[in-house]
Amino acid sequence: MTPDRDELLAYALGILPPARAAQVEAELEHDPALRAELRADLDALALLLEDLDPHAVPVPADAEAKLLARVRAQETGVSPAPAHPPRRWPVALALAAALALAFVWLPRPPADPLEGYRRAPGAVERPLRADGERLGTLVVLPGGRAYVFLEVPPPAERTYQLWNVAGDAPVSLGVFSQGLLVENLPPGAVLAVSLEPPGGSPQPTATPLFVQRL
Repeated sequence: MTPDRDELLAYALGILPPARAAQVEAELEHDPALRAELRADLDALALLLEDLDPHAVPVPADAEAKLLARVRAQETGVSPAPAHPPRRWPVALALAAALALAFVWLPRPPADPLEGYRRAPGAVERPLRADGERLGTLVVLPGGRAYVFLEVPPPAERTYQLWNVAGDAPVSLGVFSQGLLVENLPPGAVLAVSLEPPGGSPQPTATPLFVQRL
C-alpha cells in the first residue's frame, strides 16, 4: 500500500512501527516520485520554520516571574492569572524539533528492508537456492504477504520478474531489481523468479532462477 503524506513524515521522524517502516522503505526504494514528495514536504517545512524562527521572538522580561508563579500555583492549587505568551513560539519550537529529528535521521542510509521484514512479528525466513548456490532470501509474512530479496542485482538491460506459478499459466507479481514485497498470496502459493527484458514480460521467457512454495 502506497504511504500517504502523514506516513511519509512519520517514517522520516522514525516513529512508524518497524514492519510498516520496512514497507515504506521498499516503496521509496522503487518510487522516485515518492522520494521527491517526501523531500518536497521537508523542504516546505524548513521554509516555514525559517519564518517562525524561535530566536527571533524576544523572551518577555517577566518570564521567570510568571514561571515561578505557575509553580507556586501548582503547589497551592490556586491558578495564576492567565498569561498570553506569543503564539508563534510553541509552533516554532515544535517545528524545530520535528525538523531536527527529520534531518538528522534522513541523511543516514535507509534501513535494510530485508532486516526489517526479518524482524516483523510472525516472519519466517527461507533461503532461496539454485544448484546449491544461495541466490537470496524469502521472508514469509502473516496475512498472505512475502518479501523476496535477491543478493545480486540483475544484469544490464534485464530485470527480475516474480511469478505466482498457479494453474495453467504463471501470473506476474511484478518486476524488481533486488527486493519486492507481494501481498494477497493464497496459502501454499508457488513463487518463481525469471530474468526478463526491462518492464517485464506477459509470460516467462527464460528458465526460472528458482521455484519456491510458501
